Amino acid sequence: FRPVYIMTFAFQNEFTKIKLKSHWYGSLIKGDRVANLTKLKNFSFFHNHLSVLPDALSQCESLEYLLLDYNRSLVSLPSGIGQLKHLKDVTANYCKLQTLPRSLQDCHDIRMLQFSHNELSTLDVDFSQLVKLVNVQLDYNQLRNVPASLFNLPLLNKLNLSDNQLTSLPDSVGIMPELFD
Repeated sequence: FRPVYIMTFAFQNEFTKIKLKSHWYGSLIKGDRVANLTKLKNFSFFHNHLSVLPDALSQCESLEYLLLDYNRSLVSLPSGIGQLKHLKDVTANYCKLQTLPRSLQDCHDIRMLQFSHNELSTLDVDFSQLVKLVNVQLDYNQLRNVPASLFNLPLLNKLNLSDNQLTSLPDSVGIMPELFD
C-alpha cells in the first residue's frame, strides 16, 4: 500500500472536489456516505485498483466530472449514472469496462466521453439524446460495430474508433459536418 493523496475543497462544509490517486484497492467508500455529497462536482479517482463504484454515486446530483483513468479492475460504471443530469465529462481510460450503462444516454449535458483501452464489445447507448457531445474516444476496445446515432451528433468534432474490430460503419458517417481530424 502506497500513500494516498487526497485533495479536497470544501464549500459550506460539503466537498465539491475529491481527488484520490495511487493504489486505492477494492471498492470505494460506503455508498451511503457518497450519497450525502450533494455538492460534489469533481470525482477524480485515477491510478487506483477500484473494482466497484457505489451505485449511490448516482445521487451526487451536482457531479460534472467523473474521472476514473487507470482503474484496471473496474469493469462497469454505476447503472444509475443517468441520474447525473449535470455530468459533462466521463473519463475511464485504461480500465476493464465491458459495457456502458444504457442510462448514460440520459446525461444530456455530456460533452466528452473517453473510454479508450477498455474491453467494450458493444454500445447499448442511444447517443442521439447526447446532442452536446463534442469528443468521443473509444479506441483500443473490442467493438465490432457502433450505433448510427453516434454519427448524427451536431457538435461532435472528435471521434476516435481506431484499433477496434469494426466490420462496418453506418452510412451516416459521411454526413458529419463537424467531424475533422
